[in-house]
Amino acid sequence: MVDGAVFHSLKAAFEAARPFSRIHIGPGEWLEAAVVAAEGVVIEGKGAHLKGRAAEGKAAIVVKADNVEIRDIECSGIAVPDRNGACVRLEGRNLALSGVHFHDSEEGLLTGPDPGIVAIWNSRFERLGRAGRAHGIYVGGGRLHISRSFFLAARDQGHEIKSRAVETIIEDTVIASLAGADSRLLDISHGGRLIIRRCVLEEGAASVNSDMIGYGLEGLAADRVHRIEITDSLIINDKDRPVTFLARPKSGISGLLVIGNVFIGRFRDGID
Repeated sequence: MVDGAVFHSLKAAFEAARPFSRIHIGPGEWLEAAVVAAEGVVIEGKGAHLKGRAAEGKAAIVVKADNVEIRDIECSGIAVPDRNGACVRLEGRNLALSGVHFHDSEEGLLTGPDPGIVAIWNSRFERLGRAGRAHGIYVGGGRLHISRSFFLAARDQGHEIKSRAVETIIEDTVIASLAGADSRLLDISHGGRLIIRRCVLEEGAASVNSDMIGYGLEGLAADRVHRIEITDSLIINDKDRPVTFLARPKSGISGLLVIGNVFIGRFRDGID
């Protein structure tokens, strides 16, 4: 349904959307994929499950427009020849995801290098990843804000969260390997402002990487301030050997605050 008008396929509905339309996807499994081209669209689908189809060989929903919000949609089974099939592919700017459940695909969310602000809350991402090059989410720039969400059991050496954003803020969220053969919980590739507050971070026994968080390991970008704050969180290492909590360059970081956290398990060299 688009602005009250009924359509019988996702493709037809999405093509009918105009700027600031509201698209409602009915409950049940949808073996379809679609492209969003209209600005400011809200897509909601409580009980709707997008399954096993990718538009343009990219994603279940390809967002080419700006200022789109996606609510309450489940998505799974997305795989493409490039091995980075996503539930949502953002090619526009400014995306909000709320109440979504993305799982058992190559990637949950994949953005381009200029995604604006990506905001995620009350959502769940699990069993995502492919060949160490697709991840739970992969945000290629901009700003990333996450709250009250779960990132669980990434697979096939994927990171739970990979962010090249200038600013990554994560609050009240669980990021956990569980039994997954993931890589890092967080890979903040080019540094920037990283804030983690009131979170649970868990490195599982099957994780293939000995770093829980990687920060600036692909080089500290020149276009940003490099500061890290990790506070009031629970950090758990379930391996039977020490891991590095925060792997980072030895210089170039202007501020580091790690305080009020509880550490369980063995950690190498304190926080480094």
